[in-house]
Amino acid sequence: MPSFKKGQSGNPAGRPAGSKNKRTLAAQALHDAAEDVTKAVIAAAREGDMQAARLVLERIQPPVRPVSQPTPFEFDASLPASQQATQVIQAVADGSLPADIASVLLDCLHKHAALVQAETLEGRLAALERGQHLTGTPSGIKFIPMEQQQP
Repeated sequence: MPSFKKGQSGNPAGRPAGSKNKRTLAAQALHDAAEDVTKAVIAAAREGDMQAARLVLERIQPPVRPVSQPTPFEFDASLPASQQATQVIQAVADGSLPADIASVLLDCLHKHAALVQAETLEGRLAALERGQHLTGTPSGIKFIPMEQQQP
């Protein structure tokens, strides 16, 4: 491997220190001409150039995004996740809940169920690491110390 001397460039014919790359130069040119370009686009829009008009309008007024309104419907949060999903689907079928909102709710239910599943698994793993045995369902886990377990 060649050894380099401190303070000496490995490529003396390379780009000079402090010089700007093409992207920086282009960005600076656009910045310097921004006011003139803006005036030209507005002028073209006034003369009927529809692309220029669209460009101006997009900058003045961004697209309006839909806003969901609260939609009450029958929902029992104490039920298991599958029955909660059934409630959401039934609300769509009854016409009391829009399908786009139902889709968001079903995604939320799915993510919540995954979190509960991860927490349950974490608890069960921790119990196994402590040398305990688990009985019961994921919602009603009972820890039984190894000494009290029957063979």
